[in-house]
Amino acid sequence: MEKLEFYKRCIEDCDRAIKAINGRTDLTAAKKAELIDGLLDSRKIILDLILELENI
Repeated sequence: MEKLEFYKRCIEDCDRAIKAINGRTDLTAAKKAELIDGLLDSRKIILDLILELENI
C-alpha cells in the first residue's frame, strides 16, 4: 500500500530528526528534550496508523 510506505518513510524521517537534534551543540538539554518529545509523540501516532493499515 502506498500510504503504508509513506508512513514508514515518516518514521525514518522522525528517527533522523531525533538523531540530528541529539547531535546539536547549540541547543540546551531542555530544548532538545522538548523537541524530541514532540517528535516521539508524532512517531507514536504514525506507528499507530501503520499498525491500523497493516490490519486492514
